[in-house]
Amino acid sequence: MKKKLVKLTIPKEIKGIFLVVVIMLFVTSCSSNNDISKNKDNETNTNETISKDVDSTENFKKDDKTDFDAIVKDIILEYKNNEKYPMIEDFTISMFSEDLTINIIVNDDTDKTEAKELAISVLNSFGSSASNYNSRYIEPSKNSFGSVFKEIETHIGVAPLSKVDSKKEWLLNKVIFFTDNTDSLN
Repeated sequence: MKKKLVKLTIPKEIKGIFLVVVIMLFVTSCSSNNDISKNKDNETNTNETISKDVDSTENFKKDDKTDFDAIVKDIILEYKNNEKYPMIEDFTISMFSEDLTINIIVNDDTDKTEAKELAISVLNSFGSSASNYNSRYIEPSKNSFGSVFKEIETHIGVAPLSKVDSKKEWLLNKVIFFTDNTDSLN
């Protein structure tokens, strides 16, 4: 028995639609590959930029000549046992990495306004001292404690001697997050 071949005839309209769909798929896939290629190029450029920034930050920190230990010592000498600040009973300041902690214990006669003025004075002194040790820091001004505070997180507390153990009753207890703005104490 002889097999008969059946010839399928596809109308020209369907062939045309099929051809258009295949061409569109091809063009779309090519442009997607270009986008992926462009994204990879952009990603590579971004990674190079980030890498350069990290390298420059690491180099910057290696080259940073700011002696924060000396600044801390200067501030302690300025405020502890000073006739200008008779309300200060005790004063501690420490710096670890990018965290600065300042605790000032004052006599019980000190009010909130005096505590805030004292805190502002200490922060301005720290900013001024930092700018003396490293010229890349801008000195304090009317609205700024100094640019060094843009790089450190600062915890500052002013407590009356009789209420040291109760932070709720401190005259001032603030965290200043990487800003030099004097409004951060409000």
